[in-house]
Amino acid sequence: MTPIIVVAYNRPKSLDRLLKSLKKAMYPSRGVSLIISIDAGDDNQKVLSVANEFIWQHGDKKVIYQSENLGLRKHILKCGDYCIEYGSAIILEDDLLVSPNFYAFASEALRFSADKKYIGGISLYNHELNVLTGDYFSAREDGYDNWYLQFASSWGQAWSSNQWSHFKEWYSDNKSLKAHPKIPGNVQKWSEKSWLKYFIGFLIEKNMYFLFPKISLTTNFSDQGT
Repeated sequence: MTPIIVVAYNRPKSLDRLLKSLKKAMYPSRGVSLIISIDAGDDNQKVLSVANEFIWQHGDKKVIYQSENLGLRKHILKCGDYCIEYGSAIILEDDLLVSPNFYAFASEALRFSADKKYIGGISLYNHELNVLTGDYFSAREDGYDNWYLQFASSWGQAWSSNQWSHFKEWYSDNKSLKAHPKIPGNVQKWSEKSWLKYFIGFLIEKNMYFLFPKISLTTNFSDQGT
């Protein structure tokens, strides 16, 4: 079963909200593991308490407190490596809320994309805004429940072991993102804390896409924080 990896830092209320939504979601069995990875911080006792006190009834639960402050990019990359350990993983940052149906969609999308080399990952969030121009758009109704965008998602995503390994192989040679004529200028200017801009660069260079749902399975509260 694909595990759920929750990435947390210093937002106890946000983490509590996400965990409550996870508890209410639907799962195929009781064998779904939950891993809560907390980045080290000066005052994370409340975050640790929320994670430790949360009761997970759908499988094993692990709370991991990092030994040093990794920062957002390194923390996401470390959590992404669970894809290799488990064969796949769903990654959720702590400022999200999930639909009760998120796990079913992620599982089916991972199965669907297993033999499709043009898919670099699975988004659980549906964009309805062009993040580069600010224009509204909606994916064409073509009888399918998904669409593709050469832009990675950070508001809930899933990767298979092959998808993640392919990215990590590319990332090992591109840890300082080089200027690329096809990578949007505003993306290249994002903070070095961003893992997302590297994955977008990877998709563009490899001519791959993220699979997006037409109905969002997550939402984001834009809580203050990294």
